[in-house]
Amino acid sequence: MAPLPLPTWVEYVTEYKPSQVGENEAQRHGRGIHEQPFSEAVDGFPEPQQDSILVKFSSVTQECCGMEIGNISRRPTFVKEEVLVPSTEYKAVQTTNHRNIVNLKGVSVIENRLCLSYEQTGLTLKQFQEFTQFDRNAVATICREIIHGLLYIHDELKISHGELNCSNVHINEDGEVQIGNIGKSMMQMGNESGIAQDIQAVYDIAADLLNLEGSSDKNSMSFLMADHFTKLSPNIQLQDLLKHPFFNISQGPWYLSYLGMMRSLCVSEGSESG
Repeated sequence: MAPLPLPTWVEYVTEYKPSQVGENEAQRHGRGIHEQPFSEAVDGFPEPQQDSILVKFSSVTQECCGMEIGNISRRPTFVKEEVLVPSTEYKAVQTTNHRNIVNLKGVSVIENRLCLSYEQTGLTLKQFQEFTQFDRNAVATICREIIHGLLYIHDELKISHGELNCSNVHINEDGEVQIGNIGKSMMQMGNESGIAQDIQAVYDIAADLLNLEGSSDKNSMSFLMADHFTKLSPNIQLQDLLKHPFFNISQGPWYLSYLGMMRSLCVSEGSESG
């Protein structure tokens, strides 16, 4: 049986939002479609598919540099590039499967670049902060879900994240909180010394989202619980951290799903005013 063709790399001359990019547009607006062979396969990932193309955006952002599009039965994945250096442990990269992780679906080596394909997710906490303020129930929910994601990273992947912050924690359309940049964490081979750093990052995210110093109800029970949570020691087990009373006011993903609706309304209003 003949080997399957490699995915195609498409370069854009104009910028597209990920939701607007499709194979037809790639063929119509691209500078030309050419195949760029992968120099090395990575163990543990599926072979390149005949029905997939790799679309590169002309304007590269921190979130992604492009997307891989397959047939109608497969959802698009979004691609980030990492530059390979001699010390890069890219062979430690593996697929992930957890609802609180922006799951890594594929990886390819092209020359000195590693292309990491992630599932589609939502905006980051930092992006949401631009147009909404999180209440304490929402922050408790977000922190609880981040901790569940960290349990997977620490216990199953046997690494630490190392760079957890509001810029790489996402909320998708279903209100699920997802930790991003997991592929980069695997390449950096975060060790046990980074676990305390990850836990401290949860407190820092909570403090950033809560803005407790500007609160007017500093004698309320919810304020006291939130304030106490942000000042805990990072040298604590995540399972024990989940028992903190701050999480008594946490909710399910449904409580955060309104954020996706708010984002859609903001985009709609911006389009109408433009």
